[in-house]
Amino acid sequence: MKLLQKAIRGMLTGACALGLSHGAMAESISLKVSTGFPSVHGTTTEVVLPWLKELGERSGVEIDVRMFAAGSSFGGLDRQLDQVTNGLVDAAVGLAVVPRGRMPNTGMLEIPFLGTNSRSINNAFNTLYKDHFATDFKGLKLVTVLVDCSVIHTVDTPVNTLEDLRGLRLRVPSAMGAELVKAVGGVPVAMPQSQIYESLQRNVIDGAITPWDVISSLKLGEVLNHHTDNTLFCGQLWFAFNQASFDKLPDAVKTTFEEMDGEYAVNMAQDAYDRWRKEAHAFAKENGNKFHKLSDEDVASWATKVQPAIDTYLDGLEAGPVANAREIAAALSKEIAN
Repeated sequence: MKLLQKAIRGMLTGACALGLSHGAMAESISLKVSTGFPSVHGTTTEVVLPWLKELGERSGVEIDVRMFAAGSSFGGLDRQLDQVTNGLVDAAVGLAVVPRGRMPNTGMLEIPFLGTNSRSINNAFNTLYKDHFATDFKGLKLVTVLVDCSVIHTVDTPVNTLEDLRGLRLRVPSAMGAELVKAVGGVPVAMPQSQIYESLQRNVIDGAITPWDVISSLKLGEVLNHHTDNTLFCGQLWFAFNQASFDKLPDAVKTTFEEMDGEYAVNMAQDAYDRWRKEAHAFAKENGNKFHKLSDEDVASWATKVQPAIDTYLDGLEAGPVANAREIAAALSKEIAN
């Protein structure tokens, strides 16, 4: 971990070294940043760290980042929200559905078949943030929510119809993912991404519902032979600063932050996701894997079958933390369709 932090400091402060050697002492700050994902996770290496680097370069302020990834003292995925809210770290990256129920509004982005691509869903969230989602981020200064969508990947069974899903043991990332699989007679198996490869090798599961990027980054394309490329639902990461930490930033950094959050950060992240999907497609094709697609009729039928579970989910929200849950869901659907 010390080597990781040293490398990060070098990357983010190298641009200022020449100024210091000429006797011009640049204003500098230190930020403690945590994530529940591995240090090599693409969100860390290709979105979060580059964003922070650009924040420093644009503002002219030297930023020393101390990064704490999975396995470190601040690396627990279930602790990211509490850590940044309580000021134990200055900024963090976490999952909106972990701990479950803590970001109830944002969690609605996971409703199945809400949209067909992550960019449109991410842009819709950004547009509606102040009206419908800001309450989830009290005490925080949001950079952006990062939306990535999941599809079906299987070992031996090509999935071309809903009937092909019956009886399949499929890894799911969430409770809503489990309801989606059960609605068509599949068997949901909850597990983190890190366990998928071994579980496939040991025949514990028949496939996985997961975003495309792990097909290449975690080499899952080596053990998964079929890919059904319909967007089912999307997971959400959040990248945010502690509000008190943000308030202490130099004015130049705060001004630059406002230029780089929201839409700018969305596009930066989505460009990375688009690139990862292309790389994953290429990886799967080189491995000789097969690509499939459910018909529009099957997708519509699946949406109908899972609707009772969605209604139960929305009923629970409206009876508890989100009295206008259906209003928010409708606003999301309308904005995504625009």
